[in-house]
Amino acid sequence: MFTPSLWKFRSFPDAAPEILRLQQEMNRLFSNAEQRKSRDYPAINIWENMKSAVVTAELPGLDPERIDIEVTGDILTLSGSSQIESLKESEAYLRQERIQGSFKRKIQLSFPVDPKKVEAHYEKGILSVTLPRLEESLPKKNQDKLTERRSIAMSEKDLHKTENTAAKERIRNVKTFVPHVDIYENKDAIFLIADMPGVDEKSVEVELEKNTLTINGRVNVDEAKDKSIVYSEYEIGDYERTFTLSEEIDREKIYATVKNGVLRLELPKAEKAKPKKIAVKAA
Repeated sequence: MFTPSLWKFRSFPDAAPEILRLQQEMNRLFSNAEQRKSRDYPAINIWENMKSAVVTAELPGLDPERIDIEVTGDILTLSGSSQIESLKESEAYLRQERIQGSFKRKIQLSFPVDPKKVEAHYEKGILSVTLPRLEESLPKKNQDKLTERRSIAMSEKDLHKTENTAAKERIRNVKTFVPHVDIYENKDAIFLIADMPGVDEKSVEVELEKNTLTINGRVNVDEAKDKSIVYSEYEIGDYERTFTLSEEIDREKIYATVKNGVLRLELPKAEKAKPKKIAVKAA
């Protein structure tokens, strides 16, 4: 939960004009703000070494109990379903960008996996699956040393240099992405749901300054140790999006929560903005 003193605010595109004075997305003013390209769902990254692989997938807002993981040979299958937001008759969407419903994706790895040793971890909307290589397929110890040096090892000097260079590049070139959002309303409030995989309540800032709402999320880079990335569909970066609010929002009652990489905002309408029924009497 965020206290009112923590809020800044920015723009709500395509929302109800009587509540939100929609202006052009301020994100477009930022050259480093990007929309992530749509690909197969979920987006994945794969890290490997000679003994195992790690597959990460962006799955914000899911219940871990609704995620199924299957391994057959060198094929990893991820499937599951997200809870679809069911709106009441009095509620209506103003904007829908988030992916909801069921999914299933097969991922082929470069070696067969030992299914008995597979481990999975779900945190902040990101699924991480560690897949140990089947022992029978491991490179033999007596294989040519030159091949072994080329495929397995780097000198400590080269490895240290590579890690330092990569770290510096990440610091210099951290990208900022525009999170996908759903916005809906009822007679009492407007609700905003933003997918921000990789963030939690400690790394999200929601601030209100005058009539501008800003949501920011910072993601820590936590790459797989002792492994190199071999396939990538999503980049790791921060989040930022802005919305412009009208005066019809009760700013003292704005409420926010974060769970499994999803930020939820409730923006109560001020009493003067709520619809009222006018009694009609006989003349």
